[in-house]
Amino acid sequence: MSLHLLDGETSDYYQSIIEGLDKLGLKHAERDGGTTRWRWVGRYRDVALIVDLLCPTRERPGRPERPADGTVAERNIGPHDDIAAIAVSFGHLVPADTVTISRRVPAAGGSVTFDFPVAGITSWLCLKADGIQQRDKAKDAFDVVWLIRALGPEDAAAAIATSPLFDSEFADETRDQLTRLVDDLFLDTDSIGPGQYATFMESPENTVLRRDALSAVHLLGGELRRRSILR
Repeated sequence: MSLHLLDGETSDYYQSIIEGLDKLGLKHAERDGGTTRWRWVGRYRDVALIVDLLCPTRERPGRPERPADGTVAERNIGPHDDIAAIAVSFGHLVPADTVTISRRVPAAGGSVTFDFPVAGITSWLCLKADGIQQRDKAKDAFDVVWLIRALGPEDAAAAIATSPLFDSEFADETRDQLTRLVDDLFLDTDSIGPGQYATFMESPENTVLRRDALSAVHLLGGELRRRSILR
């Protein structure tokens, strides 16, 4: 969808995306009395779905953006402005750091194996680090800690070390963002990362929760330094 939203050559692309979302029973989300044209919500096969349409930031993150000036897509933003994308800093890292996850899923005639392209751990952590800085959503810090615990710091670091981002033009900014996550956002228990984590756990002053979050991220940082990913 990113290609269609940013570089599509005809408004038919937008119409097909809208029709696909409609067929899933998804509708625009409402927030603060307005319609968010980059978020679609609903239920499909008894599963609650939220679809966010994202694009790399050109101006300010956290705001809907049109495609780049001068592109064909800019002239075909979509029928009646029904669709938009929200600008995300470090979103440009995701296409270069996409991994494929295979899962067995139900289909009309029976189950089938489907390959899902998802953001790799490295780009995902860069996005989350920016989220911790740029928006007041305590779940961003919780997500970081949860991922490290779910995978374990060694396996998480091993996955990060294999990211193609470190062999690309984005290597330095990727390292800088991961360093910022470990050495700034989770510098100590008074930092924003542990604070947001404890807040999400509904106990913002709980020093044990803050220490747990700090420990998880610092263990990851230690593994990344051992692999010479961080300086």
